[in-house]
Amino acid sequence: MIQARNQGKIIAQPQGSDKLAKSSEACYNSPNSGEGDSRMPELPNVDFEAIGTALQMLAMWTGAVLTAFWLGLVVWTFRDIRSRSRDMLTVALSVVLVLVLNILGLALYLLLRPKETLAEKYGRTLEEKALLQGIETHSLCPNCQAPVEHDFIICPACQTRVRRPCHHCGRLLQLDWQICPYCAEPVPGMAELATPVAGSPVEGNLSRPAQP
Repeated sequence: MIQARNQGKIIAQPQGSDKLAKSSEACYNSPNSGEGDSRMPELPNVDFEAIGTALQMLAMWTGAVLTAFWLGLVVWTFRDIRSRSRDMLTVALSVVLVLVLNILGLALYLLLRPKETLAEKYGRTLEEKALLQGIETHSLCPNCQAPVEHDFIICPACQTRVRRPCHHCGRLLQLDWQICPYCAEPVPGMAELATPVAGSPVEGNLSRPAQP
């Protein structure tokens, strides 16, 4: 034990305490003490200018793609409405709708546009005309109302005469025609609309005298 005098009192201190105190004081007073714990770690070098340039290029590329898509929608709308309508006001309104509202305008245009294109409408009209023409070419027998072809002379159902040949050109004529439209020859006599062929059941029925 080492005895130390402090204000007339003797205090017993263990051996080695002086060395421990001196070493603690030296560590506290050293210029590098505590800096290892409180100092922030160094950040890696980051090129913020390069990142900003890359983001700017990405934004420009995205804007160019969206602009091209927008113009493509406008062009497609113009071509589509031109194939469906010849009204210039309708064409202009459709294009402006997509030009201003973009995707929403395209959705509205698809809901309001004409259902058929001009080519489809023209084809449907031709089909209807052909169907009507086919119906008109099939005439009916004046006696039994059965359909007869344009080159029939008598009705196959009731054997009633429906046409007769021209005495000059041989073309078939309607019974009520007064002149042949093919050779311009007058038809001799007045033709009856429903003249039964000789020997047919209809002729026999017409030739019987009425019962009193």
